[in-house]
Amino acid sequence: MEFPEVHIDSDDSVASAADKVARACRALGEDLYGLEPLNSLLPTADYCHFFQTRLGGEISFVVVMIEEWTDATLVPIIDVLLEIRLDSAFAQGRPLIRFCSLHPVPAVLHTLFDRSPLSDFECRAAPVVRFGSELDMESSLHIAAVGMFLLRETLNLSTDFWDPNGEDRLSAALKGELDAANFPDDGVPVNTLVSLGFFFGERQRAQLDYPSRWEHGTTRDPWPCILFDTSPEFEPVRFRAISLFLAAYERRAPETLPEAVKDLAGRCAARAKPR
Repeated sequence: MEFPEVHIDSDDSVASAADKVARACRALGEDLYGLEPLNSLLPTADYCHFFQTRLGGEISFVVVMIEEWTDATLVPIIDVLLEIRLDSAFAQGRPLIRFCSLHPVPAVLHTLFDRSPLSDFECRAAPVVRFGSELDMESSLHIAAVGMFLLRETLNLSTDFWDPNGEDRLSAALKGELDAANFPDDGVPVNTLVSLGFFFGERQRAQLDYPSRWEHGTTRDPWPCILFDTSPEFEPVRFRAISLFLAAYERRAPETLPEAVKDLAGRCAARAKPR
């Protein structure tokens, strides 16, 4: 059953907007239930309310929003919706999350809360990656392990840090689910890509026998990179694993991953022999 189209006016309060949605649901034979205390105690309560209904036999959560979508309004709403989406009670089938908004819904919400396997990956990676805003280099292996785990759990693709065909499997993911996901043009699944970028990088650290470490990004390239110390005589070899993975996705060029690995091995070998 299709969710009803509801027009919200600029002079609607969140309560009157929610009443419109409730009436539209009742016209389809379903009730709309408010989620308390979310609708009274959260800082978002003056402009955003959360509801639950059942349409076509499926549980749906409905977000009624009357304010502009800004970073200040978006972040707390995403946090609430991630808790709903990841609730263990829905492990056998992620609930639908629908939006009734005065203003256009940001692409990031469609990317996170679609029903595709990749949206499931994105939701489960988001609490760890946090859209890249608080990356801790000490957590690089943990983030990489999350990416490896979610490849298996959401995309049914098994690999690990020592898999000799790992880059081919990552390329296959880029050609398959990551390429086929029907996201908006600006709806990049950044949490997915960053976790897989860390996994891509940690694979090289596991397989190349040189001391290595992650380094924070710079103004020129904000994503962390890996430094391989091949010899005291030379500057470390830089490997921009996350940027490479993002570029492979954005350019639809998965073949660049095995090429980048081969290039890295060559640059390291040219400076020193592995220990």
